[in-house]
Amino acid sequence: MIALLLLTLTSSLHDLAKDFDGRVGICVQDQRSTVCVNGDQRFSLQSVVKLVAGAAVMDAVDHRGWKLDDPVLVRREDLSLYVHPIAKLVTAAGYRTTVG
Repeated sequence: MIALLLLTLTSSLHDLAKDFDGRVGICVQDQRSTVCVNGDQRFSLQSVVKLVAGAAVMDAVDHRGWKLDDPVLVRREDLSLYVHPIAKLVTAAGYRTTVG
């Protein structure tokens, strides 16, 4: 039964990936198994890292005393090599914003 479920999930993931215009990697994991499409390939995290960073920030707000209105200074050297919509706001003096 589990083998059939994994086969069905694998097929569904392949169907999702084939309709995507570009290279895609998808993995689904539970305690017993992992199913991947292109799981052996490396991908840049780019925008996906926002989810991880956002979760870390919200954890700091919930458990470490950070506040959403705490000031943050974004400097040019804080930006990566990839496209950032915020980059146009970051001057030589930086860009002042908040955690929120």
